[in-house]
Amino acid sequence: MTVAQKSTPSVGDLLAISSNLFADRTMAKKVGHVGVTCTTTSITIGTAGEVLCSFTAELEDGQISTTGLIDVAAAITPGGRFSLPVVGGTGRFNHARGQVDFQTLNPTTDFLDTVNLED
Repeated sequence: MTVAQKSTPSVGDLLAISSNLFADRTMAKKVGHVGVTCTTTSITIGTAGEVLCSFTAELEDGQISTTGLIDVAAAITPGGRFSLPVVGGTGRFNHARGQVDFQTLNPTTDFLDTVNLED
């Protein structure tokens, strides 16, 4: 995944990301891919503001979708953490509920995504 950003964000700016998904940090087994779109919703002087993001993972047995507000500071700081609610899915993940927890490893290339689905 590569993230490019202009120096001064504005409300309404759109960021689109496409990336492969792997079973674990070794990146030995690809399990799918993800598409993400984020729109800047607020800018705060001295902090980074918020973005509204939709994240859809395409896996072998269907899709899992999330959406929600993210504090940009958590997304661009190594070790930063944020969560998004699972709002649905397809196939095996039809009616999925739960949340996806994200940890920023490297803000331009690596995030650890953990999907927690309710039974």
